[in-house]
Amino acid sequence: MRFAGRPYDAARAGTSTRFYWGDDTNGQLGSDDTPAARSRFVSVSLQDVRAIACGFQHSCAMLGNGEAYCWGDNGHGGLGTGDTSPTDTPLMMTLPDGMAARSIYSGSGTVATCVELATGAVYCAGYNYYGELGLGTLYDQYNTPTEVTSWP
Repeated sequence: MRFAGRPYDAARAGTSTRFYWGDDTNGQLGSDDTPAARSRFVSVSLQDVRAIACGFQHSCAMLGNGEAYCWGDNGHGGLGTGDTSPTDTPLMMTLPDGMAARSIYSGSGTVATCVELATGAVYCAGYNYYGELGLGTLYDQYNTPTEVTSWP
């Protein structure tokens, strides 16, 4: 299965093999020893990966146990780790205590990440300038996933 980020790509084979290639300027490939542009595959050290999400210069993975990990550019808090520090090491998203993710999403042109929890609740983190997180606000960012409470 292939996923497209901007300007990089990812692929998943089974639940234990993930590969990333392309631009690694902000650590979105998840390897601290790669050059800014990478033509060969880089494997990320996470096990039991069930889903991959590729955003604008950041990547995320959801594991079989419902944990969500993100890495790469974090200038607007899209990794959902509570800060805005970039990282090339997968860090666990800050989800509500005891809650597991059921799905994860980040569009290739966005600096935000959303997760749907096993309860059906949706939480989003990142850039919200145009209200793209669906939180009812504009011109701000959320470094920690925040629940989307108003649906059309």
